[in-house]
Amino acid sequence: MDNKIKIVTSEDEMFAYILFHYNRKRKLSIDHIKRILLENGIIYGVDEERLKNLVYLLKTGSVEYRRYMIAKGKKPEDGEDAGLLLLRPSNDGTVLDAVSFDYIGDRIDYKYYMQKEYVSIKKGGMIGFYLPPTDRENGITVRGTDVSAKDGSNLHLELGDNVYMKHNKIYSKIDGVIDYRDKNNTVFLDVTDIYVVDGDVNYSTGNIDFPGKVIVKGDILPGFVVDAGGDVIVAGSVHCGQVYSGRNISIGEGVIGHEDGIKSICKAEGHIKARYVQYSILFSQENIVVYRSVVHSELYSNKAVEVLGDPGSIIGGTTVARYGIESNIIGAEIAKYTKLVTGVIHENFTRNATYVKTLEKLFLKRTKYNHYLGEYNSDMMDNSVNTVSHKYTTIYKNKLSCDEEIIQLENKISTINKNIRDVSNSKVEFFTTAFPGVVITIDGISYEVKQKYSSGYFCLNKDGKSIQYIKNGS
Repeated sequence: MDNKIKIVTSEDEMFAYILFHYNRKRKLSIDHIKRILLENGIIYGVDEERLKNLVYLLKTGSVEYRRYMIAKGKKPEDGEDAGLLLLRPSNDGTVLDAVSFDYIGDRIDYKYYMQKEYVSIKKGGMIGFYLPPTDRENGITVRGTDVSAKDGSNLHLELGDNVYMKHNKIYSKIDGVIDYRDKNNTVFLDVTDIYVVDGDVNYSTGNIDFPGKVIVKGDILPGFVVDAGGDVIVAGSVHCGQVYSGRNISIGEGVIGHEDGIKSICKAEGHIKARYVQYSILFSQENIVVYRSVVHSELYSNKAVEVLGDPGSIIGGTTVARYGIESNIIGAEIAKYTKLVTGVIHENFTRNATYVKTLEKLFLKRTKYNHYLGEYNSDMMDNSVNTVSHKYTTIYKNKLSCDEEIIQLENKISTINKNIRDVSNSKVEFFTTAFPGVVITIDGISYEVKQKYSSGYFCLNKDGKSIQYIKNGS
């Protein structure tokens, strides 16, 4: 070994350095330096370019004494652990972005993904990717010693019945919500058509829009909406909230609104069941069943309404049912306006009521137009427009438009009235008391209760032109 040149390595032998004090009277060639490296056991990773550069520097006398890196080993590279890449779909079904779950030990970190309470997915939609582990790449030192690396760890992934994997892509078999859990060092991934809210529907959950069944273990708080394709089951109450279901709605406690403020709204393609209803609006294509009481609310059913618990009362508001209304008590001792309508299709009834209200406003508007026009109204009708100012011409045109709207609405109301009836032996039955102030309407014929009646029912007379009371058991 040249006593003017010394070879040293890093502690892990991944780098080799030349330490030398240059003797200007002596020339060093590339071959000479390579021989010295071999004598010192440096057999891997010699950098030819750096070696040439070193010889050049020595020839020009630019180096006095220095430490110069001349060889570099290959560090070992462990394989990548397996991972899961879940996609976050947008409302229109296109992928917005993805969230990568990296291993922390044998666990997946879901903190970022959990910021969203749930992620909906359509049937056939891609949930994400399974990223298999990669192989290791062993290293080698400058002295030629192998350095072992580790293979990537596999992911303990368990797929549920409603998902499948093809070419490392994971797809859903149903419409639902992604269910992911990390338990006992195993990641479970599935799609479920049941979405469970462990507490209240509030600011922490946001509004719920889910294609399947929704179970709320608490309440639905004011201003929040649950919209489900399947059943909606609420253990508590709906407080000035909204519930929409493609099937049935069951409320464990009450549907509650404000007397002079926001109402709770429930609308179901199936039945609606609740313990009590106050200052709220319910629409159902099937039966509406309330176990305790209905107070100053609007109930619309395309089948029947039942309020038969304790006390089982309907007080105030409007209740509409196609095939009949049953309650223990209708009305109250203190006069309360209670309207009960049966023998009609509720959609036609509500649509007709809306049209009637709009028609009343149009009549009022037309009256105001006629008042503004005064004597000019006849001039306009005689086409004497030259004698009338532009202001009155505009008012007259607005009046004509109003007349046209009135005609159209009157035609719609006439058409609805022809189809609104569906008597089918409909009746209003009560099993305890009917109080004065209750207005019964069957097949468009109305009757106001003037005295207190005991258990019985109201139905049409045989001639179909009036309503009669029949006592139960008679």
